[in-house]
Amino acid sequence: ETAEKEEDLSEEGLRAKVKRTEGELREEQERHKETHKALEHYKGIAHSLVDKMADVLATLKEENIRKLRRAREQMRYLEIEKENLSEYAMELQEELEDREEEAHRLQGDIASLKKKHLELSWGGHVQALLNPP
Repeated sequence: ETAEKEEDLSEEGLRAKVKRTEGELREEQERHKETHKALEHYKGIAHSLVDKMADVLATLKEENIRKLRRAREQMRYLEIEKENLSEYAMELQEELEDREEEAHRLQGDIASLKKKHLELSWGGHVQALLNPP
């Protein structure tokens, strides 16, 4: 053990140790570079994905806003149509009531005319019976 320590402390031993250490350092620096390079690569991918997700979200938001506006316009249109149809239904109801009244009046007129016709018809027969030719 003492001999190894002496060898390690000798100039050649120290140079060998320095070379080994420098080699290990270069390997470690190379691994660090590769790791850093890979990290930068994946950071770029992550930023790209975040940008794409932001674009997709913005597009979806715009589409939803357009759909919402379109739905609101359709609701306004349907409300107006509903009001127009309600007014038209009321007008039709009034017209129906007027026609029902007119039909009732005409039925009364028809009944009255039938009565007059009968009276005239029977009246003529009665006259003929009372005043034979």
